[in-house]
Amino acid sequence: LLDANYSQFYKNKINKQKRQVHSLDVENESVKKHSRVEHAYEMEVTENICEIGIQTNEIGVQVDKKTREIAQLNTKINEIENLQKQLEYAYDYVIKSVYNEIESLIFNKKRFSLDSLLNFTPENWLANRNPVIVNFINTLTHNDNNDHTNYTSNEKTFKRM
Repeated sequence: LLDANYSQFYKNKINKQKRQVHSLDVENESVKKHSRVEHAYEMEVTENICEIGIQTNEIGVQVDKKTREIAQLNTKINEIENLQKQLEYAYDYVIKSVYNEIESLIFNKKRFSLDSLLNFTPENWLANRNPVIVNFINTLTHNDNNDHTNYTSNEKTFKRM
């Protein structure tokens, strides 16, 4: 009976140890699975962080590009505004000039007198309007024989009409 009890006790002890070993194996397998899952999660997080970093860099590049485009557009807008101001000044100048010209024509009643019409020459009219152009034309058409020897034969001389 003692042997049977001892044998039963020994079997129970072995079964208990087997259950403990099996329990440890199951627990070890569970820890390994948990470790693999945790490692996979860490890898996925690392990949996501890398992807976020790449996307952030791409967004930064796009923002930088847009910032440069906005700066170029602002420069162009400033240039257009400056050109618009210049155009306004030129327009005002032309309007004033036309107004003054019309006013001088209105107040100059002698222009339709017979003497004035008979003595009219385009050169006199131009001399009254813009003496600089008259001097320029005189310089171009100045063809004295004395001065002609100073010019090379390739230079063109202009004739007065």
